[in-house]
Parts: sequence; C-alpha cells; structure tokens
Amino acid sequence: MWDERSYSCPSSPSVPTMLRTAHIFAHFLLLSFAMLVPLAGGQHEGLNDPTFNSARENDRFGYGADATVRAIAVQADGKILIGGMFTHFNGVPRRGLARLNVNGSVDSDFNQGVGLAPFATIPICALADLLIEPSGKITLVGVFGSYNGMARRNILRLNADGSLDASLNPGSGPDDVVSTIDRLSDGRYVI
Repeated sequence: MWDERSYSCPSSPSVPTMLRTAHIFAHFLLLSFAMLVPLAGGQHEGLNDPTFNSARENDRFGYGADATVRAIAVQADGKILIGGMFTHFNGVPRRGLARLNVNGSVDSDFNQGVGLAPFATIPICALADLLIEPSGKITLVGVFGSYNGMARRNILRLNADGSLDASLNPGSGPDDVVSTIDRLSDGRYVI
C-alpha cells in the first residue's frame, strides 16, 4: 500500500539542496566515466574502451540511445541500467529503459516488454531517475502512465529481471513529474 507520509518533494526544505545537487552531480560523473573507464577492467583508467557499445559491424561505436539518457546505474553484476527519453538503444526497441551488458550491448534477458508508456493525455514519457534496491529490485521515477501495459503513474518498482513488482502499488501515484528518488535507511523513499 502506498504511504504518502513516506514521500516528499526534493524541493521541500526537508531535503537539503546540497544533497539534491550532489545526487545530480554523481549521475553526471558516473555517466561521464562510464564512457571512458571500462566497468569490467582490462583497459587503463581514463582511456576510451573501444569494445563498449560496439553494435555496428566495421564501426567502433554503436548507435547508443536515440534520445536523452537521464539516469544510469551499475548493478552488482556489472550490467548497466539506463533511463531517459529514448525509444531505442542500438536499434533495439527500449522505451525509456534499457539494461546493457558490460560490453554495451542490449541485455535481451531483461524482461521489460513494451516498457514505459505515456499517459493518454500527455504525450511525454521519460524516466528521470532509477534506484537499485539492496534486494536487486529497481525503482523508477519520471513521467509515465504505464509499464508493459500495467498502469503505474510516475513511480514503479521492477524485479531484477525487468518484470513489474506488483508489491509496490502507488495507486494513482504522484500527480506530477518525479525527478529523483532516494531510499532512507528505514526503507522509506524520498522523491
């Protein structure tokens, strides 16, 4: 059951601006270094890894995302979750969310079906932030109306395989865009 007392807006005085800024800066640094430093080793730090995201034959670089990537997180096994406003990654349909193997190719074992979808009345669909839970589950926030055909407004949680975790049901969900999420030590979320 959704507990509204567990949530607060990142711009409220109870969540310091410094923490929000540090969170955004950490995402920027992670994204920047992910392009330069291989996650599984084998290259010298700071050098481009030519084996990462090599989807096209006879080309050092893959197509990548066809639109903005706003969130990135690395799972314990080295696989990379990305979220944003894209609809494809390396030419593979992945609406707003994709999991990549350590070499940058799309992980076909991630069971997201059709992925995120917009509201019927709002044509925008974007994942703004994601959080890997200690259990391996993945919590997503942004602006969206459903996931793989199941109604979920602006917040949802996935099982580690990409399927929807029905145990987090936010009901009608937040009534506006959710731009960031964090988990407190007691298990509650701050959005």
